[in-house]
Amino acid sequence: MTIEKAIVEQLIKGSDSGGAFAAIPAETKLLGVSIKDDICYVNLNEGFLAEIPSVNPKLRVHSLVNSVIEGGNCRQVQILINGNPSVALNDSLTFEKPFKKDMKMVEE
Repeated sequence: MTIEKAIVEQLIKGSDSGGAFAAIPAETKLLGVSIKDDICYVNLNEGFLAEIPSVNPKLRVHSLVNSVIEGGNCRQVQILINGNPSVALNDSLTFEKPFKKDMKMVEE
C-alpha cells in the first residue's frame, strides 16, 4: 500500500476524536490511487460528491489535496470520480485539472 492511499483511506474514515467533523462524506469509496509525473491520481466513487451541510466544497477538496501532497510523494493531485475528471462538485468546483497545495483554508 502506498502512503498516498493510506492518507486518503484515513481521511475517508474520519477522526475518532470528539468535536471533529468529517470533511469527506461517509459514502465515499476509494477506487484507486496511482502516481505518474509527480501527479497523484485519486479515483473516488460518486459518494465524494454528496453534500455535507456547513462544509465548504473547497475545504473538502483541499483537505484531501493538501494531506496527500504533505504526506506523500507528489506535487499535485488529480481527483477522478469513477475514473472521470470531467466532474464538478456542487457545480462550483471542477476536477478537470490537477490541484496544487492551497493552505488558505487551513486555520492557524
